[in-house]
Amino acid sequence: MKQLIILLLLLCSGLVWAHPHVWIESRLNVHGSTVDIVWEFDEMFSNILFSDFDIDRDRQFTGMEVKKLKADMFDNLVNFDYFMRGYCGNDMLEIGSAENFSISSTKKKVTYKFSLNIPIKNCKGVVQLYNYDETYYSDISVVQVSGNGTVLQDDVGGRKFVEIK
Repeated sequence: MKQLIILLLLLCSGLVWAHPHVWIESRLNVHGSTVDIVWEFDEMFSNILFSDFDIDRDRQFTGMEVKKLKADMFDNLVNFDYFMRGYCGNDMLEIGSAENFSISSTKKKVTYKFSLNIPIKNCKGVVQLYNYDETYYSDISVVQVSGNGTVLQDDVGGRKFVEIK
């Protein structure tokens, strides 16, 4: 019996570690082949950003603070396609590099704004855009979509996606 309990603990231990550390509310505005993205971070992660990058402790990011934060906490996301997946039917769309990055904050939360170029207009069928982190380190909830022909849908796995017709 003791061996069975140990075996079950070992088999289930991965589930304990597979939980998010960052929560993001994502808003997407689709126009042409451009997707404007707004990410609002949870208070805990925002406090980490304030602690690490807000040198003058005014709860705002300016000048060198923005440059350092972008270099350390945003630029590497290109390697993860900014947690964006796009499909034209069964074909995966290429995610371009981010443009127009800016950062703003309230006293409690930090917000990133940026744009991605995705070849949506080349698709003759329905386009689906997913905004998620497959490692589950970040929990990204798409809470709002806008743009011509966009509809927020649920897939069979429980993830939200944007459908563009």
